[in-house]
Amino acid sequence: MHDDDYRKWREINWKRPLNASEKADLQEFLAARPQLSEDWQAEDKLSHLLARLPSVPLSSNFTARVLAEAQRAAAPERTTPWFWRGWRPRLALGLAMVGVGFFSFHEFRAMEQARAARALVAASRLAALPPIDWMHNFDTIQRLDKVKVADEELLSVLE
Repeated sequence: MHDDDYRKWREINWKRPLNASEKADLQEFLAARPQLSEDWQAEDKLSHLLARLPSVPLSSNFTARVLAEAQRAAAPERTTPWFWRGWRPRLALGLAMVGVGFFSFHEFRAMEQARAARALVAASRLAALPPIDWMHNFDTIQRLDKVKVADEELLSVLE
């Protein structure tokens, strides 16, 4: 209840000076709560200083601007790193990515050429083997292990 009274006196003091009965009630209230006395003095001085300011007409979009600023202040601040602001860092990053792509492609081609060279070296080793002419009798040579060493029918007839 007493906090509501204090708040009411502060709001009245913002709009107009307190009358004598309100001041008496406030002094009695502050005497019981000395910790609020200093706050009231600062509040009273500020209200008097603000009352002396000239009245300035507000712009037509004042409310919209205040609400937009309040929403911006309430929204979590997105912090972008300093190096990502502007077009130059983005261009540099894009060029770096293109450079890495070209380097990767070059390395891939070099690996493919090395693989082809190894295959060529392996094929050239085959040239050192003897010629294939001896293989024209391969079937005959292949059947040699299937020939019977001794023909038993022929041996029985000869006996």
